[in-house]
Amino acid sequence: MSSRPTAITPAPIFRDLAEDVIVDRPNRLWVADLTYVAIPGGFVYLAAILDAWSRKVVGYAISRSMDARIAVAALKEAVSSSAGASNRTSRLLRWFTDNRRHLR
Repeated sequence: MSSRPTAITPAPIFRDLAEDVIVDRPNRLWVADLTYVAIPGGFVYLAAILDAWSRKVVGYAISRSMDARIAVAALKEAVSSSAGASNRTSRLLRWFTDNRRHLR
């Protein structure tokens, strides 16, 4: 008896809410991503918010658990001061540089 592959239900496709936005200056559109980074003994989650125009990190948060708090923390940081985006980018890059041996 051969086993037949089961049907895969496609993921829902969401409308692009920014399709009509013209990104012609900083802070016109922010994009976000949530991913995980391997570390000794497991992994951590990274929520990052980037300015679509400059591609700079405007807010981020790192946590051992993935829940709404990590996204809210990243958003709060982004909203608190959009002028300090380059400083936050530097801090994030420094964190990854300091921990790169653990990320492999």
